[in-house]
Amino acid sequence: MKRPVKLCPEKIAKANVAKNHGYTDLRRYIVEGATKDTDLLFSSEVDIDAKDEQGLTPLMYCAIYGNTVIAKLLLQKGADVNSVNDSQCTALMLSIDHGANQIAKLLLDNGADINARSFLGMTPLMYCAIRDNTMIARCLLQKGADMNAVDRLSSSTAFILCIAYGANNIAKLLLSRETDIDSPDNQGRTPLVRCAEFHNIAVAGLLVDRGANVNSVDNLGDTVLLHATRAGSVDIVNLLLENGADINGRGRRGDTAFVESIIFQRTEIAILLLANGADPEMSDNKEWRPLTRCAMTGGPGAREIVRFLLERGADINMVDPNGITPLIHSFRINDPRLAYLMIQRGADVHTADPDGTTPLIYSVYTLVLKLINLLLQQGADINRADAAGKTALIHAIHVQAAPQHPDPRIVQLLLRKRADPNLADASGRTPLIHAVHVQDFDIIQLLIEADANIDLADAEGRTPLIHAIITEEIDIVDSLLESGADANMADSQGTTPLIYAINAQDSNAVRFLLDSDADVNLADSHGTTPLIHAIHTQDLQMVVTLIDEGADVSLEDSDGRTPLIHAVRTQNPEIILFLIDEASVDVNRANRDGRTPLIQAIQARYIDIEIIQLLIEKGADIHNTDQDGEKPLISSIYAKNLGVVQLLIEEDANIHEADSNGRTPLIHSVYAGDPRTTELLIEKGANSNLAGLDGRTPLIHSVYNKDLKIIRRLLRKGADINMADSEGRTPLLHSVYAEGPKVVKLLLLYGADRNITDREGRTPLKIAEHYQLWSLVRLLVKYRPKQKPR
Repeated sequence: MKRPVKLCPEKIAKANVAKNHGYTDLRRYIVEGATKDTDLLFSSEVDIDAKDEQGLTPLMYCAIYGNTVIAKLLLQKGADVNSVNDSQCTALMLSIDHGANQIAKLLLDNGADINARSFLGMTPLMYCAIRDNTMIARCLLQKGADMNAVDRLSSSTAFILCIAYGANNIAKLLLSRETDIDSPDNQGRTPLVRCAEFHNIAVAGLLVDRGANVNSVDNLGDTVLLHATRAGSVDIVNLLLENGADINGRGRRGDTAFVESIIFQRTEIAILLLANGADPEMSDNKEWRPLTRCAMTGGPGAREIVRFLLERGADINMVDPNGITPLIHSFRINDPRLAYLMIQRGADVHTADPDGTTPLIYSVYTLVLKLINLLLQQGADINRADAAGKTALIHAIHVQAAPQHPDPRIVQLLLRKRADPNLADASGRTPLIHAVHVQDFDIIQLLIEADANIDLADAEGRTPLIHAIITEEIDIVDSLLESGADANMADSQGTTPLIYAINAQDSNAVRFLLDSDADVNLADSHGTTPLIHAIHTQDLQMVVTLIDEGADVSLEDSDGRTPLIHAVRTQNPEIILFLIDEASVDVNRANRDGRTPLIQAIQARYIDIEIIQLLIEKGADIHNTDQDGEKPLISSIYAKNLGVVQLLIEEDANIHEADSNGRTPLIHSVYAGDPRTTELLIEKGANSNLAGLDGRTPLIHSVYNKDLKIIRRLLRKGADINMADSEGRTPLLHSVYAEGPKVVKLLLLYGADRNITDREGRTPLKIAEHYQLWSLVRLLVKYRPKQKPR
């Protein structure tokens, strides 16, 4: 037990109180390297093993800062030599880590634990390996340090750490003490593997000399030779081969060292392996052979290995499991030099990948004219297309039109070599159409000069001119028209270039087309003329231009709708006024169904009342009927547009005039179920007893709607409650058929005669009994209103 010297409390407090960034006086002396008057610090009851916030004791500070003087004093005073900090490191570990060899020896002489473990399982000997501290390592070994202890991070021994950190002298010491030369880490990697990974040829040689297993396999199944190959350790590969390593041994992916040398572009190792008997045709577990691997890797190293393989008879046209040749692979990784080499060495230029992409198509994307020329010289089919039907010419158009490649030389070369300028892809798009879409004026000119058919359309019937209008490239439109493009050639829907230009609201294109004799009245398959299309764009100036150029304002579409009717539907008052006032369109001209613009506007329901009022102001006849005998007033009733109904009544529409079935507007409003319109018509004096040809009055029709408010309104306005239809059925009898107890009760309240029979002699009660409507039966038998309502 320590025997503290008893001094005054003030000095004791001063020695133990932390100050100056958390240091006590003792720690400050250690950090500042003080060696004089230090005995004063120990003249009180100072806790010499006190720890700071990181768990560091004064002795550990000595180890970190190399203060041997105070370390000796601490040890003399009985400091704990094996105390650990928050990372479980001892003063010995810290002294090794910071190169304080004198303190390390001092600690060893004072009983420091030579096999202590840090939080990561590191021993003092491992710290020596990391810091290449041969002196202390020798001391530790002399004292019996455990050479085969492993850390917690990777299960590495001190010997493996020597290899990793280049502590070769310590490694020799360990080997001289018969350390386990094949002891693997937690991944199954032996010291020899680690030598390969860290390019440590010196220790590797020592291991091999002592009989280390040159064919050991790690947990993943990879051999030492594979590790050395991946790491690019040429000397170690050579060492392994000289000592019997299996040159064709497979790793985790079924790869041999030779295949790995290709994948990792270890050219020198690849050639070394081939020179020492590596199988150049041995495939991996995916059935990919070395030549294919080279083609998939690319680069200068791969090219050199390819030459080497071909000189040894490798099949340049072998196919992988996907049916792809090395030449195609070289194009896929964009290595034109490798592709050029293979073509020179006899690669088949007629092959293609599963998508049908040929070497010639791939070559377009390399932008190497020399390579494209070589393929053509070797007989590559210039017009062979891929699975999408796209030829090399079409691909070249897209490549050369890209912003980063504005040079049309590849297109020029292909056209000069007789590429077909009219060969379309699977969607029917020709090279010219593709050129239009990429908006490359120069390529378009090249194709036209090469006799490209300027009117050859795609599968939808769209010509290059139509595509130019779609892309809104006016210069291309102008160029195509000047080159003779047909201004009237429509697509499969009958849509002409002029209609496309109108729908795009491209006034310049419209002007060019009209100047090129585009037919201003040529309609599409729906009978919609250019003028009607222009009306729907609501572009008044476009409408004016077309009419000035001879557009026929009387032409109807397939549904019989005139330009004026379309203008009404678009609700554009300016165009409506222009058609009526300037183009002299007949405002009352009906379509084939006899419907005038006014009737159609009303029936459309969504048309603003201002448009309807405009038509009336311009002379639209509010008394015209369609072929069904329906007048504007009746149309407005079914449109449930109260404002229009009111407008028509104000314009003297006849509220008593019946249609061809004898039904008055009031009957129609009841039938349509619009109480607002019914109220308005009653208010305006509509006769509530005018029946249709079937004899049914407005009151009878209202019974079926069961609108009690309308029924009361009709009765109060003088509707005859007992007036029967042509079959002798009164409103009360109809209310039974309608199964409306509230309506029955209301009619009885107003005095409906429950005994009137129809033509077959049936009363309302008989009908109710026949259909077993017992609630109505009770009502008809028992209900007796006390008085008639006013």
